[in-house]
Parts: sequence; structure tokens; C-alpha cells
Amino acid sequence: MGFFPTEGCSISAATFTGQQKDLVQTVIDNNAFKNPINPSINKTNTAISNVSSALSGVQFPLLPEWVSLTSSLGSLTTNTSEYKTHSNRLSGKTLNAMGPDYEPGFAGLYGIASSYNSVKETMEEKNEDNFSQLFHSILGPSESALSSVSDVMNNKIVDFIALNSGVTSGNYPEGFTSEAAALNAHVSSTSSQLTSFITQDNNYYSTAVNYLEKFSLGNMLMSGKHDPCFGGKMIDFVVTDLVRGKLANIDIF
Repeated sequence: MGFFPTEGCSISAATFTGQQKDLVQTVIDNNAFKNPINPSINKTNTAISNVSSALSGVQFPLLPEWVSLTSSLGSLTTNTSEYKTHSNRLSGKTLNAMGPDYEPGFAGLYGIASSYNSVKETMEEKNEDNFSQLFHSILGPSESALSSVSDVMNNKIVDFIALNSGVTSGNYPEGFTSEAAALNAHVSSTSSQLTSFITQDNNYYSTAVNYLEKFSLGNMLMSGKHDPCFGGKMIDFVVTDLVRGKLANIDIF
């Protein structure tokens, strides 16, 4: 309860239906959003555990092929965890989360994406999707990559380890080294992809914000023509002759 009495006071409030209140309360209770990639992340983590268990039974674990695979699994584990944090932020599963360079969560991304979409339409007059790029990786690419590496680990790598768990450096079977390298490369590539997805999503956001800032600045230059004293004089003092000429050709309303 608050400190102030409410006798004779009127508290302004919007009028919501029961259904509207129920929807908003779901958001307030943190039950509104899901991470659509979470099932694929869980599947990948399970596959990593399966491969790790298989490697624990290898008789000569210090063979370069097994060491490389163990290292790649470690990187994939780390990068999958980082991508889960990232995708939780993009999807709204974790509200108020921020990216490594203070990129916003779902609400902030949604607002920037909407504004960027509208501004690009204004400038280019093209009916294009300039919205979804800010959520790029959770709309399909990461799920595809995670599903692929999970299948490879469960259906190929585990079998490969079982068939070759007793191999020593002196009795490599034909094709062992090349197959081990190919399987390890798939794991390593997916690990790198997850990092790239995070970087790409954040770069899309930075591009959109930068464009919106410059669009706003362009509007500020035009509105400055209405100020014959301060703003107009300042703008005239700092802009190039190119911009000064363009401003001269714009009518003041």
C-alpha cells in the first residue's frame, strides 16, 4: 500500500476488458514469450552429451583426432550457451536483457525495426521487408544449423567413435583420419556459425540505428530552416555548400 490517502482523488486509468487485462497480465507475469530456437538448442546439448559419453569410452583419448573433436565440442558447448542467451533476448523470453554493446531486448528491437522499416519505405519507396533482419537468426538459420549438427553428432559421430574407440596411432583403419576431420569440421563450423549469427543480428541492429539517426538529422536540417535565428544560423554555419544548396531548394511550409 502507498503512503498517500486517496479520499476525494481521481486516478486516471484506461478502461480494459477482462480479456485485455488477462493478456497484459500474461506479459506482466513473464509468460508471454518463448524462444522458438530452444528445442533445437536442447537437442544440440543432448547430442553433445551423447558424443562426450562416447568419447569417455575411447581407449586412446590422446589421439589427435579425439583431442580435436573434444576441443570442438567444448567450443560448441560454449557458443550454444551464448547463442541461447542471445536468442532469449531477441525473442523476448528474457525481458530487459541487453546485448554485448547494449543492444536492447525484444521491445527495443521491435521499435527500431518498425521505425527502420517505415523510414526505408519513405526514402526508397519500395515495399520491402526491412524489419525481420533485426531478428534474422531466430527466424530459421540457427535452427537449421543446430538441427544439422545434432543429427550429425547423434547419427554419425557417435557411431564413428563406437567403431574406432580402440584405434591407436599405429593401426589407423583406411579413411579414419579423413572421416574424423570431416566430422570434426562440421562441429567446428556450426560453432563458428552461432557466433556469426550473434554478430550479424547485432550488426543489423547497429545499421538500423545508424540509419535512423541520420534520417532524424536530415529532418532536423529541414526543420532548422524555420528558425531564422539560432538553429538556422547554426546549421548554415556547419553544413557543406552541397547541403546549403539543397536546403535552398526546399520550400518552407
